[in-house]
Amino acid sequence: MLDSDTLGWRFDDLGSDEWSEIRSVAVEAVVAFDEAYGGARMDRFDDAVSWGSATRTLSLFTFWPRSAGGAVPAIRFAPEPDSVRTYELEDLESFSPEFLCFEYDLRFSGLPDEVEDAVGAYLAQALGAGAVIAWFGYEDTVHFANILTRSGARDIYGVADASGAELRVDETRRSPAEWADVIESFAFRAFGARPGGGRYLKWGG
Repeated sequence: MLDSDTLGWRFDDLGSDEWSEIRSVAVEAVVAFDEAYGGARMDRFDDAVSWGSATRTLSLFTFWPRSAGGAVPAIRFAPEPDSVRTYELEDLESFSPEFLCFEYDLRFSGLPDEVEDAVGAYLAQALGAGAVIAWFGYEDTVHFANILTRSGARDIYGVADASGAELRVDETRRSPAEWADVIESFAFRAFGARPGGGRYLKWGG
């Protein structure tokens, strides 16, 4: 579509309401096919957290007050993963200078039997350690221009802040519009957002 002279799309148009609608319709189509051919399935979730290997990785993203300092905050995870890799996501000041962002990759040889319960427990443990907001998402989707946005909602399967948690590990339960509204509400509380979504007020003024 970007190469079509007739349509006249430009790269910047990917953030427009029209492209948001295109994404929503595409997600609805995928959900409809899943429901018609086999019901609720975990296929994409399992593929997305395995990265083509035997190890399953649940990626937890967390925002902390900048006063927390530069060291990765300690979180005691239970049920305990086989291993945890941690990273500081840098260059955050252009997004919001008030926060530090840390990623925790929880690695398993086999996922806990009740994945959604485990995701909920991990989110609660992150908040208990001092995180302002925390969410689980697919590793290859995280970019500061797409943090907790409507267009990135489908790739988030759990989010929590002081007001509570919302979990949708099963992709067929992520109704595009409803789940995007949920994600946007968490973003608004954490960062402040323009009416109707879009860029955050604290991101670029």
